[in-house]
Amino acid sequence: MTFRSIRHRIIFVYLVVLTLTFATFGTILYNSVKKRSFDDVNDLLLSKAQGIIDSIEASWEAEKTSLTSLPLIKKNISHFDNINFEKVVGRWLREKANDPLLLSIDLNVYDAQGKIITSTEKLQIEPVFPQEVLSPAQENRGYYADLVVNSSSGKSIKIRTLTLSFLEENQPAYFVQVIYPLTQILSFLGHLRLMLLIFLPSVLVLSFIISIVLTRITLNPIDEIIKTIHKITAENMKLRLTIPDTKDEVKKLADTFNEMLDRLEKSFVTQQVFIEDLTHELKTPLAILKGEIEVTLKKIRSTEDYEDVLRSSLEEINKLIKMCESMLLLARFEAKAVVLEKNPVELNSLIQRVVNDIDILAAQKNIRLVFEPAEPVTVIADEARLQQVFSNLLDNALKYTPPGGSVSVKIIKDNSQVKVSISDTGMGINEKDLPHIFERFYHGRSGSKEQVGFGLGLAIAKAIVEAHQGKIEAVSQPPKGSTFSVSFPHRA
Repeated sequence: MTFRSIRHRIIFVYLVVLTLTFATFGTILYNSVKKRSFDDVNDLLLSKAQGIIDSIEASWEAEKTSLTSLPLIKKNISHFDNINFEKVVGRWLREKANDPLLLSIDLNVYDAQGKIITSTEKLQIEPVFPQEVLSPAQENRGYYADLVVNSSSGKSIKIRTLTLSFLEENQPAYFVQVIYPLTQILSFLGHLRLMLLIFLPSVLVLSFIISIVLTRITLNPIDEIIKTIHKITAENMKLRLTIPDTKDEVKKLADTFNEMLDRLEKSFVTQQVFIEDLTHELKTPLAILKGEIEVTLKKIRSTEDYEDVLRSSLEEINKLIKMCESMLLLARFEAKAVVLEKNPVELNSLIQRVVNDIDILAAQKNIRLVFEPAEPVTVIADEARLQQVFSNLLDNALKYTPPGGSVSVKIIKDNSQVKVSISDTGMGINEKDLPHIFERFYHGRSGSKEQVGFGLGLAIAKAIVEAHQGKIEAVSQPPKGSTFSVSFPHRA
């Protein structure tokens, strides 16, 4: 049988476990009570039989004392085939008829051959002498037997008997048989069995009802979660799950789903913005290509005109290729698909090489480029990627710094991290632009006469730094300039 609903599976497993538990408990309880009851009967019969033998022997010793005082009587009187012993037993039984020793039991006394000597006949049943008690193995210990007998009234009675021998000269002299009716014990065990048979189904029915209620209470919030999730679409991404007022796993599940929805919404919005920005950025070079080609095709041109158009088109195509490469690199960083080749990198040497490469551009713009190295500091990083970050930041600083300005690079080291600061004396970044400058396709620093590119450089720099467990920040005070800081742990 297959249960598709987790509610049904929980109830089924719960009932199976409960049934097995109660069945095992009931069986153990019933068998334990039964064994204990019959053990108590055995102890009672043994105690009664030994007490009866002791009492009979006391009476017999008194009888022997009186007999040996008579003339012509042997001093050593035996139990065997002794009419006096049988008389003593009969007299003892008449005297002890109401003795507590004989309470709740029936008694038969047999001679050495198994012939009945006397009986209390309380149960009014025929005496049954077990021949097994004559076996030498049973002589020193009693023989228990369970019998079903008919009383004089015709009613069947289940009894337990103990037949115990008294030995004289290592031979049984007589046998005492005590009989206990098992009616009360069997009745008690029957009631106990009936109670267990009634109790188990009742508990299962009650547990079934309780389990339905509990699973409904427990799983209702999950049903609500499912309904809410079905309502969430691309046009309704702001909808969130209702958090139950509990501290259980359902609340954790709802919290987790809401966190996931937050991430999905953010990713969805980011992708929408990305598509819109990419479409906008692609539109300009494609429009230029289309316009130049259309104008060129309107009439026959000279070879030089065609070459100019082709060069312009190639330039736009190269821009598109560079944009695609940058977007691919960003996508790979976001998917954590870029494998960094990390090695020990001496930071002063790396930045000195970047400064040397870009110093020519600074000289062309009449911008003073200053590098303030620190004491030797080594980080574990991908050297090519770090060089890409600092080249991009220095290129931006030169791009937005007017002629006669300055760009400075400084390395600051403390106990836990190393920070590289790149400051310029350019126009600065507007306060409203500052939080967005590391976003893809974002163009800030309005007012620059320089070509600002596609707005992907800082986004790539941020992705590279974060892949090294570092941090990149920017501060600005227009029109005094801006400072970009890149921090790394000593073992990035």
